[in-house]
Parts: sequence; C-alpha cells; structure tokens
Amino acid sequence: MMAWDAVEKEQFAVGSGTPFVYRTMLVTEYVARDLAAQFKSKDALEDALIETARRPLEERAYANYWGNPGSAFDPSVYTVNRHAQKISQNEGSSETDTPPWLGWSGLETVETVPVMVKGKTAILITGDANRNKTMCVPGGGFATIKIELPANWDKLTEKLGYAPLSSFYLKSNLKPDPAPERKFTPGMRPQGQGMRPQGQQGERRPGQYNPGMRPQGPQGERRPGQYNPGMRPQGPQGQRRPGSSGQYYPRRPSGDDAELD
Repeated sequence: MMAWDAVEKEQFAVGSGTPFVYRTMLVTEYVARDLAAQFKSKDALEDALIETARRPLEERAYANYWGNPGSAFDPSVYTVNRHAQKISQNEGSSETDTPPWLGWSGLETVETVPVMVKGKTAILITGDANRNKTMCVPGGGFATIKIELPANWDKLTEKLGYAPLSSFYLKSNLKPDPAPERKFTPGMRPQGQGMRPQGQQGERRPGQYNPGMRPQGPQGERRPGQYNPGMRPQGPQGQRRPGSSGQYYPRRPSGDDAELD
C-alpha cells in the first residue's frame, strides 16, 4: 500500500512531471511497530519501497507526453511511442513482475519504471496511535532537526508573555466504561442462595429470617399472631375465619389436646 501510494502521489496529479521527487511518508505508531518486525531500519524500508514502487512505462510515457508541464509535443513530428523509448532509456525501465495493485490486468510481467530513488524519502512516525494509517506527501525537500528544550523553558517564556507548554496539551473528558454488571445465569444458583442463615453452632440468628424453616417461637411453638408457611389459615377448631375469601377449610384431624406445630 505504501508503494502504491508513492506511485500515485507524484509531483503532478498524473505523474507527468519530474520522475523522482521528494516524498514524506507519515506512519502511525503501531503500523511502524509492525513494519519494524520485517525491516530493521528506515533505510531497509526505503529500499523495499524503491523496489516495489514502479509504474508501467507506457503509463508514465503517456502522462509525460500529453501532460508535460513544459512545451507540448507535435505528434506529427515526435510520436508518443518515440517518447516511450526516450523515457525507457532515461529512467531505466525493465521487465518486472506486475505490481500487486495491477493484478486485475492478468499480466504476469510488465515493463515498468521506478518512481523513487534513494535519499529522497523521509519516514516519520506520527498521528493517532490507534489508527492503522500511512500517508505519502510528495513534493519539496525536507529536513529533521531534534530540538531539546531546557527544563526551565516555561519560566523563560513566561517573562516574554507566553503561556506555559502545559496549556497547549490536549485534554479529554472521556472516562473508561464502567465494569459490566454481573447478571444471573439461568440454571445456576447464585452464590449463597439456598443456605440457611445461621449463627454459632448452626443455630438461627435471633431476629433473622431463615429460609426453609417455619418461623417459630421458643420450644418450636408458633409465635402468636405470626403466619406459619405451609399451614392453612384457620380459625378456631379449623373453621373458616370471618371475612376471609369464603373458602371452607376442613378441620384438621387431631385430638382435642393436640397443639399446633
């Protein structure tokens, strides 16, 4: 992709001008990391780009013939085929494998000319690290100079009325997403469910409801006025309570001196 970008990004839109121009390759951080696994230096990457970034001779000759930024050619005197021969000689054409981006042509080989030469390509690591991007910027020369600011730079510039460097830092109000809520999974019992809350020695804690056990008073008796799960609501002698739903509850078979459990 970087080589193809170099072919398409020449000094003029159709590549009709100077054959070899300065270019700057902008590469994001993680793309550079992946390239470094194959190419041990920027020089090695540049050599690979020079070898791959080639365009068909006829395409280059046609663009330079009809889109020449200088004087126009007279087809009756100087044909495009003659110009292709001149381009081939001047720019060093050769029969090469068809570039990957021209694989649709069905040609196994094609006569091509290079579009890059050594020493005219700057490779800079820049941009958003989370984006897998490269960009080729053609034209003009370049120079890179490392600038190291003194530790007291802000104090020095403050005297001249400049804001501190920290005021130019980009700020964000983005916050990390909250941890996902733990949802109940059907078929699995939530931890702790189904166990009786107990105090010491397996006894029920005072004042605490114990699932699966009937609420009881001292000595296992039902507490006065408290509903006992598992028993039918009853009035005296098993009769229906006044004001209830009207359903008859038969008397429990028990002795005269039987007690409620």
